[in-house]
Amino acid sequence: MVIINGQVKSVAVSQFKTHCLSLLDDVARTGQPLLVVKRGKPLARVLPSSSAGTDHPQSTLRGTVAYLGDVIEPTVPIGAWASRLPKTKTKTKTKTRAKRQ
Repeated sequence: MVIINGQVKSVAVSQFKTHCLSLLDDVARTGQPLLVVKRGKPLARVLPSSSAGTDHPQSTLRGTVAYLGDVIEPTVPIGAWASRLPKTKTKTKTKTRAKRQ
């Protein structure tokens, strides 16, 4: 049976197994979460879907992203790029072969 502890209902895992569909319907209908316990310890929490009233699941993400600036602009000034620095010429050492006799 369902035990009411304050506002959160809890149910034993064996009862959840036998009455799963009706318990899920209750959560969807009432909007109240359900706590599934095994030997008195919380095992799972069943929450109502937050996207029940939206057309698209992505609608639930609206307002969760912060726009901080231009995403294409480099994060460091162009002058700091090593590839933009003038190349320095270095002398290459050549090996000379010893003459065979």
